Amino acid sequence: MNKTKFKITRLDIIILLSILFLSALAILCYFFVDTPLFEITKIAPLKRHLNPWQDAFRQLGKTWLVIWLLLVWGWLSNKPRVLLMGILALLILAPFVGSLKGLHHRTRPKDVIKAPARAATGDYKLRSSSFPSGDTANCFAVAVILSSCIGGLWPIPLFATAAAIGVLRVTALAHYPSDALAGAAIGILCGWIALHLARKWPQIADAKQFTATARDKIGIAIIAILPFVSLIERVNPIFMFLKKFGLLLILLLILYKKNDIRTWLKKMPLNGIIKPPPPTL
Repeated sequence: MNKTKFKITRLDIIILLSILFLSALAILCYFFVDTPLFEITKIAPLKRHLNPWQDAFRQLGKTWLVIWLLLVWGWLSNKPRVLLMGILALLILAPFVGSLKGLHHRTRPKDVIKAPARAATGDYKLRSSSFPSGDTANCFAVAVILSSCIGGLWPIPLFATAAAIGVLRVTALAHYPSDALAGAAIGILCGWIALHLARKWPQIADAKQFTATARDKIGIAIIAILPFVSLIERVNPIFMFLKKFGLLLILLLILYKKNDIRTWLKKMPLNGIIKPPPPTL
């Protein structure tokens, strides 16, 4: 019986080294950086809620918005396998992060600052655990999936965005630096696990078996409904993000689909949109 061997690729080595580096950095920050940095920010707190653009950008770490953007990209690119890998990475990530938050009841920095005022009213309830950063983990998990499938220069903005989300979560006093670094390591790990699990899937062909009309109807329906489903959250991340970055998102999608758009424009005269001149007698 032939046994399939587990092959370690160069990408696997880079991912594993990144996880080890971020984990070591998170441990160092936990013991030597988190407390001194918190003492500084407690004395001079950052004006973190005065920039609506920054608040809208930080929504990129929210699960609903990540899923919605994955659906938009999967619908436009017509690559269901990549979309399913992204969803799988988030499904692996959710219990991972949730269990760690449950085991490590670490109070968020902003809640530590508000603790004396809440204690005066008898409110001692822990709102949510700080470790690790779930938003940062979401971004890095999806960045791993998309970077391995898209290629080109796209990994640079993908990981830069994920890193920016981690920094903004720290500056918003929602997390300590070690929380964000641990979230990045966990996100990369879950994305890597999803990639390896997907290698065992049967080949899922691009969704060309569906007619363009049927695919568009299904895609538009899901993309239109999901923002209203996410209304269950106190702040709707999809609407908040699109309010500021909707135009930029459209431009990025046009850039990604520029070849298809160019092909469509070339076919316009053949489709009767621009009628050719009648032949001369």
